[in-house]
Formats: sequence, structure tokens, C-alpha cells
Amino acid sequence: RGAVCDAQVCIVGAGTAGIYLAQQLRRLGLRVVMLEAGDALARKPEEVNQLCEQRGIRYRGADLGRSFGLGGTSALWGGQMIPLAESDMGPRPGVGLEAWPIGYAEVSAYFHVVRQQLGLGPGAGPSVAVNSRLLTRKFSALLKLGRNFDLRLSEWLPFKRRNFAKGFADTLSCDDGLTVWINATVVAMTRANLDGNLQIETVAAQSPTGRKLLVRPSLVVICAGALESTRLLLEFDEATGGSITSEGAPLGRYFADHLSVTCGRFTCRDWRRFNLAVGPIFENGVMRTPRLELTGVAQKELELTSAFAHFTFVTQGDTGFDVVRSVLRRQQGEQQRVSFSPFLLWRVLADVSAMAFWRGVYRRLWIPRQAELLLQVDIEQMANAASRLTLSDQRDTFKRKRLVIDWQITPADVR
Repeated sequence: RGAVCDAQVCIVGAGTAGIYLAQQLRRLGLRVVMLEAGDALARKPEEVNQLCEQRGIRYRGADLGRSFGLGGTSALWGGQMIPLAESDMGPRPGVGLEAWPIGYAEVSAYFHVVRQQLGLGPGAGPSVAVNSRLLTRKFSALLKLGRNFDLRLSEWLPFKRRNFAKGFADTLSCDDGLTVWINATVVAMTRANLDGNLQIETVAAQSPTGRKLLVRPSLVVICAGALESTRLLLEFDEATGGSITSEGAPLGRYFADHLSVTCGRFTCRDWRRFNLAVGPIFENGVMRTPRLELTGVAQKELELTSAFAHFTFVTQGDTGFDVVRSVLRRQQGEQQRVSFSPFLLWRVLADVSAMAFWRGVYRRLWIPRQAELLLQVDIEQMANAASRLTLSDQRDTFKRKRLVIDWQITPADVR
């Protein structure tokens, strides 16, 4: 026995996708129930017993890249965003990828809505002319690196908006049409028999203390992240006699991530010129970072997936930059300790002063002198059916089968 509730839409997962979708559906007047396995705070996977069995190459994203609780992984991420390019969604026969079933025009029509709701300002972003002027004024050297690259600017959400549980707090706490259940781990989903159509009829959830909840929705949307969403669907498929995979759906196959590689380290001879050449800029209160994207033409000619290079830096936790970042991440909801040695107080104060000077005078993020300067390349993985997610015979505390991750990096990815 337990609570029973009805809803037009049941969203599984109160993270980035789930929360954003919930507030959009509420704007349409739909009654929504949202289920979150974690509690009100961001928790690591081991804290909520959401562990995976690892085979193949260890996938660190299962441990370091996930968070459970209101806001989900948005309590961890940096909030860096850039619109999809048209070439990202088109056909790429050189790497065996068809076009998306959704057209670019259908998606790009909503870019301005997302920007405004996430605190990046009105409109669809800087116009082509304004963007070109920004690039010419701020990153002229990067524009000359070759025809195979498009120089684009990513945008970073304000810290107060990066954790969606905080950014959409009013919707989560004050909207009578949205019911949010925390500590509600989905343990079963039943199939409705509607003329052979595949539809979920009920969603059963359970708390760590044994309390039960049954949701009877008209529609279910699973927004629990790549790993947990796949685990839920694999379990549903198994419980319903292969209702998904029997139709040929490659559920669990082609598991992929972007590969991030440090391919260069800079020795800086003139720190000021380096900072002015590649450092992130601030425009209308929003931080923007340059990145060199492989053009669609270059991808086709070289038979490569999409990729981009960007300039990053690493500090060792002993700079004013680290202190400021830790304070802001605590506000975001991440569990951060803010501490430093009194011996380093002078350095922290000097660094914070330099950050304020560069922000006010140059409108740039100041890069600490102690930082290691890196050239980072992020690469889209090639499609690989052997890289997959399956169910284990091991079970968690809710008697659900654990997820098995068999992640593979192929010679094609290395090339």
C-alpha cells in the first residue's frame, strides 16, 4: 500500500532536462508529477547507491559526471552552452550517420526561448554582425588559423542559474500544478495494452525507508540521464517481453561520449598577451569562451566526426581564482570546501584584485599566473555497436538490476 496520484505527464528525473521540461509543460497548463531518486541536495552516485558495473574501458562519467537530487547534474556542470550547428544535425555519410529526424529549423526556432529563460539575455544571441565584430576585436589571431576551423563563442550561464533547482525554484516550490516527489526511486513501470501501441500505464516509486508511490499518467517522459534512463528502459523491455528491442530498436547499443584530450601545453612568454589572445570575455554580463570547431566541409573531406579545440587552464587549488570558484560552486549547490592556508592569504588577495581589474578594464577572465595552460580537443565518438549498456545480475537495495557499462574506444576514434 502507498500513495496513488494521477497526472497528465509524469517526468522521471528532476535534473536539467526534467526541470526545464516541467516548467515548459506548466506554461501550457498541463498537470505534472516529477519523480527524483535523490533528495533536495546534490548527492554523489555512491551516496544514493546508484553504482554501475564497469567492463571494458572504465567510464569515469558514471562516478564523476553524475549527481542525484533536485537539479541533478546541473549542480556540477560549468553551464557552458553553444547552439547546435546545422552541420551537427545533417547527414554525415563519411562517418555512417544519417540526418536527425528533427530538422535544424525546427530546433533553432527555439534558441531565443532557451536563452531568455536561462538568463543569457533576450533574443537568439548576438547577431551575425555583432558576433563577427566581437570575434574580430577580441580574437583576431584565432581567426587566422586556417579554413578548416569555424571560430565560435560559447556562453556560460550565470552561477545562480546553473543549478536548475535554484534557477527554477519558484516553479518547483510554488506551482500547485507541479508535484515533485524526492527520494522517489522508480522501481517498476507497467505497460498499457492499447491496440498494440507501446505505452507506460503506471510508474511505481519507492523511498529508501520503504514508502511507496504509484503514478497513473497519460504520458511518461524519462529524463534521468543517459545511464539511468537506459537502465530503466532496459528493465522495462525485459519485464514486457522485449517490447522495445523486439522491434529492432538498438536499446543500449552505441553508447558513446565525447572524448576530451589534452593535446598541448603552452609555455607562456608574455602572460598579458596570452590572456588577451585566448582568455574568455564578458559581454553584457555573460562570459564567452572561444572555440575552434571543425567545419562541416572539413569533416566531410577528412571523414571525421565533429570536434573542437579550446584553451583551458588548470590550477592546484592555491589561487584566488580557486577560492572564488569554490564559493560560487557552493552557491550553485555543489559540495565544496572553501579553505586555504594563511600563508597564501597574500596570493589570494592579489589574485582576486587581478581578477577584478581584468574584469573591469579588459572585460576578460583573468588567468592565474600559477595555472597550467592547456590546448584541449573534444571529439565526437564514432558510432560503435560494441560499446553498450546492459543489465547485470547484481541488484541494488531496491532489488533493481544494476547497469553494466561496456564502453569501447575504437581505432577510428584514435584516428
